[in-house]
Amino acid sequence: MKQSISFFENYKFYKTRINAKRMELDMVDNNDTEIATQIMDDIADCQRKMNEIEHAVATHTDHAERGNARQRRELREEQLFLESRYIAGMTMEKTAEAMHVSRDTAYRIRRRLV
Repeated sequence: MKQSISFFENYKFYKTRINAKRMELDMVDNNDTEIATQIMDDIADCQRKMNEIEHAVATHTDHAERGNARQRRELREEQLFLESRYIAGMTMEKTAEAMHVSRDTAYRIRRRLV
């Protein structure tokens, strides 16, 4: 199933939310287990959603063997783009650099995903 770009963009949000919740957990009174439990549940929910995104990126090329060489190459490019841009949190410029392509090509890959 093809995911929308916003699905992958949420990775950074969940990562930031986990860090904020961990700081919040550090400030919770040791006797307030109800609030601590709610915070830990929220952290677990965010981690589960991050795992879903990581799985979607990791399995992006699973159906590549059915395509021709160009389709397989494009899927591998898309997967590398998703890993660099959304999982590693790189800027578009750094993503392009990591992929050894121009910034314009990185934007073309993103448009393909959209």
